[in-house]
Amino acid sequence: MTGLAEMKDREYVPPKIYLSLLIRGTFSLTKIILLNMRELKRLRVIPEGAERYALPELQYVIPAHRDGMRSCRSEEKYLRPTLYCDPNDPVVVALANELGAFQVSDREFAERAFAFVKDKIMLNETPINDVAGTFRRGTGTCFHLITAFIALCRCAGIKARYKVFAMKMIPTWYDVVIQPDPFIKKW
Repeated sequence: MTGLAEMKDREYVPPKIYLSLLIRGTFSLTKIILLNMRELKRLRVIPEGAERYALPELQYVIPAHRDGMRSCRSEEKYLRPTLYCDPNDPVVVALANELGAFQVSDREFAERAFAFVKDKIMLNETPINDVAGTFRRGTGTCFHLITAFIALCRCAGIKARYKVFAMKMIPTWYDVVIQPDPFIKKW
């Protein structure tokens, strides 16, 4: 059985600041939901004839995994698999090799991986899942995108870690994202 110290070392337990943000955000969202149940129920009704959301087509082809494809299989911190981020998954290994893992410099590979994730995976609200699921779907939240980038880097032997922060929203985003939606504005 894994002890608490090992769980913290392997990053199965999130850092204190992340837990704090998660707990405060959960209480805040719960309060807003409980105080606005009528509005929330109204939002669930989709008008007759309204356009339904459909996942966009993948912007890339996932290459087939072949024997002999290289990947870093280290247990060193920032290289090992972590929750939702398995750099040794066949999908990740195939994509990393397609992008030039172990064939180009670390810097060039990291730039290619960053460009791939930024340009090919579309931002979309979805439940948390493993990195292979994100690559197969081709969409995800900011968490999914950073996990995809980290997994590709770790697969290529480049140390990569998560950096959690609370973003201060710029006024332009506030006007576009928050202002039109009264429910989100209350939260």
